[in-house]
Amino acid sequence: MNLLNSNLKNFFFGIYTCQINFNKKVNFDERFFFALRGAIGYKLKKVTCVTKSFDCKKCLLKFNCPYKYIFETEPPPDTNVLKKYDSIPHPFLFNNFYKKTEKIILFDLVLVGKAIDYLPFLVYVIDSIGKDSGLGKERIKFKLSKIYSYRKIKDFLKNKCILIYRNEKLLTQIPILKIEEIKDFIPETVEKISIEFITPTRIKYKNKLVSLPEFHIIVRSLIHRLSALMYFHCGKNLDIDFKTIIEKSKSIELINHNIKWKDYKRFSTRQKKEIKLGGVVGKAEYKGEISSFLPLLYIGKFVNIGKQTSFGLGWYNLEYSS
Repeated sequence: MNLLNSNLKNFFFGIYTCQINFNKKVNFDERFFFALRGAIGYKLKKVTCVTKSFDCKKCLLKFNCPYKYIFETEPPPDTNVLKKYDSIPHPFLFNNFYKKTEKIILFDLVLVGKAIDYLPFLVYVIDSIGKDSGLGKERIKFKLSKIYSYRKIKDFLKNKCILIYRNEKLLTQIPILKIEEIKDFIPETVEKISIEFITPTRIKYKNKLVSLPEFHIIVRSLIHRLSALMYFHCGKNLDIDFKTIIEKSKSIELINHNIKWKDYKRFSTRQKKEIKLGGVVGKAEYKGEISSFLPLLYIGKFVNIGKQTSFGLGWYNLEYSS
């Protein structure tokens, strides 16, 4: 079972590492992304809504609108997949954030497939938020000072980046990463792997949130997520044998873990209510014939796993040994 022999190799995305410089010291944790996502959504809708009615469901232009496509993503009317769903996975997410100094924060903005074309919109909006409204209860102003990107996946893993935005100028040639590149560096034999869930990870199995992710549950979640991302944002059906892969994944054992549940809450301005965003964090160790699943696990490392990934949830790292 070689997943990279399927059209999974056509999955493409971009990683854009943003540096923002605040004008005062800031304290932040994972919830930084809640505020950032909310501010970007509000601002993007404001600057791109042509009709100014702000009722996306009834809008004639909803399938040609940057805001609707990125933030209120729904299946197009001619879809053959997920017809009964009101929404589909967003083509963007946040992960890999860290504090460089008390005033400087870096984070990765990941865009999948067609969403890469909308990077200039998002850059403009983030820059405008920093200048106009700021972030958080204190409305702290900031400057989007730099954006870095990567020509190859191995460059990202080695932190070998190129500067694509500075002084309010963005390169016209935006780097794109293709998942087929991972065949050059993933090992042929892996019998043990650790997955560290860094931000709360919300995986559903049998309509319930999972408190202890067995390996086959992780594989199911990744397959469903990647299938939707491929179809709606990369324009390809994922042509893999779902049933065989899931059956094989059941042989991989969970041998050790320090998994716990971590709760977060955020207030949704659009829905006008408080929303729980809890999930599992911690490390889980698995053993078995894992090599064939590495392409799936690596893609999940870049595009996160589970629900609410656009809030920065579902970000994980991998460690493995042969």
